Amino acid sequence: QLISAARSRGVKTIIQNNWEFTDYLSQSQLPLPDLLVNHSYWHLDDQRALWPSITEQCPTPLFIEDFDGIYEQNLNRDSHDIKRFLHIAGRNTYLDRNGTDDLLEAVKLIPSEIKFELVIKTQTTNIKDIGDPRVIIDRNSPVDEKELYRNFDAMIMPRRYGGGCLPMGEALASGLPVIMTDIDPNNKILPSFWLVPAEKKTAFMARTLIDVYSVQHLDLAGRIAQFAVLSDKTMFGYKETARIIAVLEYSSESVKNKWDSLLFKLGV
Repeated sequence: QLISAARSRGVKTIIQNNWEFTDYLSQSQLPLPDLLVNHSYWHLDDQRALWPSITEQCPTPLFIEDFDGIYEQNLNRDSHDIKRFLHIAGRNTYLDRNGTDDLLEAVKLIPSEIKFELVIKTQTTNIKDIGDPRVIIDRNSPVDEKELYRNFDAMIMPRRYGGGCLPMGEALASGLPVIMTDIDPNNKILPSFWLVPAEKKTAFMARTLIDVYSVQHLDLAGRIAQFAVLSDKTMFGYKETARIIAVLEYSSESVKNKWDSLLFKLGV
């Protein structure tokens, strides 16, 4: 009853929603807020089609300056001999959301003569051992989580579904290009040459039906191999691009400006 109670008192309301947990998708009789602000581009067009007059978008902010030191180190890393790739597996997620299994299957297809180091950071113990010396499983949990992104050249995140992806934003702030599936919302944020084709594999029901994708393993293997042999000059440019995306999309200043605009729109 919170929305109705607020409206009866002339109080404006804003809900910042995750698409998959948006109650209005399954309970259309609930009173709507004055603004429904999606924190991602994921299904934003669908949300606008349903509630065109109240739908907006504003992401979760990052304090970009906190990543300055890591960005400088990553930007100037001499990666000519061997590239270091990061994958954040984290904890178990439903249907392997971060695409760890897909990534390991892709690595199996990369010829052994292509040299790189892939560090998979996880807080669980069920990562498959594929017997490839190029793959390192790291179960350490740094006190400062920004340290997850230090001393790398790129992050690989073949995400299978989902909207906001904090590791992606933090990687970009750290100057790491992020290789992801070519699906919504990744393809609304990242350059096309960082994206890898994917196909729908299954779906599950949250507040609405959520499609789940799988990357094309051979295509991901090819993209990793391409990144593994990039020149330092090209990689430097990719890292600069990553940082620019983070500043424009997720910086605290950018997000604050957007909230100021939304609040002005409401007249508060």
